[in-house]
Amino acid sequence: MKLDIGAALADALAIWRQNSDLLLRVGGVFFFLPLFATGLFRPDPPLALQSDQGAGSIEATRALFDYYLATAPYVIAGALVTTFGAALLYMLFQRERPRVGEAMGKVAALFLPLVLALIGMELLVFGGTILFIIPGLYAMGRTFLVGIVVIAERRTNPIDALGRSIELTRGHGWILFFVTAVIFMTGLVATSVIGGFHDALLGSGSASPVFEAIFAAATAAIGTVIAIAEALIKIAIYRRMS
Repeated sequence: MKLDIGAALADALAIWRQNSDLLLRVGGVFFFLPLFATGLFRPDPPLALQSDQGAGSIEATRALFDYYLATAPYVIAGALVTTFGAALLYMLFQRERPRVGEAMGKVAALFLPLVLALIGMELLVFGGTILFIIPGLYAMGRTFLVGIVVIAERRTNPIDALGRSIELTRGHGWILFFVTAVIFMTGLVATSVIGGFHDALLGSGSASPVFEAIFAAATAAIGTVIAIAEALIKIAIYRRMS
């Protein structure tokens, strides 16, 4: 089946227009709050990583390892909550249209297979990237629907979910990689602009705890918009390809 990306984007926009209140409530809890908390409470990189003098030194390498170790709980917790939020949106817009509480229960029952399938997806993409980069990018497109496949089709076998996504996306690997890249780059550019203002004020000595909270909130808001948009696009594309 040929995928019409323009029509899929129109479908996603229609879902937003008809359900914006629900989407904002779910997004506020499962996207904005964890992203805001992570941005606000995650430790700053050590000075050894912020200066060019220590770059490449043993001390900088050790500091980098310690920093990632210290921030891992924040990153993992945030990722799990946002993954649950995306899965909840997938479930809410199935044909049966369950209520939020009912949908949360169904997602909870499928959450472990979902996480395992997504880990498998990341390993597949990473393995392809290690080979020659191009296979990894293609794998990104072919595994585009893994998450929604687990939820929509109640697939509890992660390998089965990966296979189903690959089946659905046959002939559309590159266009779906392009969609993924556009979503990622949009978020990256938006957060880079906010980050530029943050660094400028930080360098001028104008930063304060209130400013840091505002910056964290702005970054979280951008992340929330991107996460909702990505979920709606996947819902729309899955409906057309299944």
